[in-house]
Amino acid sequence: MRSVFASANDPLIRLNESPHFFVPTNMPRSAAQVDLIFRAFGEPTRLRILHLLLHAELSVSELVKVLRRPQPTVPRHLAYLRRARLIRLRRSGMRVYYRLAPPRYAFHRRLLECVKSALPHIPAVAGDLMRLRGLRKQRR
Repeated sequence: MRSVFASANDPLIRLNESPHFFVPTNMPRSAAQVDLIFRAFGEPTRLRILHLLLHAELSVSELVKVLRRPQPTVPRHLAYLRRARLIRLRRSGMRVYYRLAPPRYAFHRRLLECVKSALPHIPAVAGDLMRLRGLRKQRR
């Protein structure tokens, strides 16, 4: 008799002894994780941050300058994005730089593709990109 359970090469994993309980490995394992990711994508400032991080690794002070948001606001949004595992940080001396986390799930990758394709047409985001270009020139 052939096994009905996923093999090591199968994109499905066994969650239970019953063959009816499979979850694709490229999906989050809980509704709470899905909810957290959608909430992270559901706020305009966080979307703008994600869009900027598609283009460059940035510090909090750089994000504050580009977004023109109060300093306490940006770290709060960054903390939310970190909890959702959408961004990572890198410490360099006294500075902390943020970048996008590699997509862990297919739907995460698709959401980032939507951010990349849809947001540049929004005037505030276009302004963010212009300020980011100016910031990059100052870095050099």
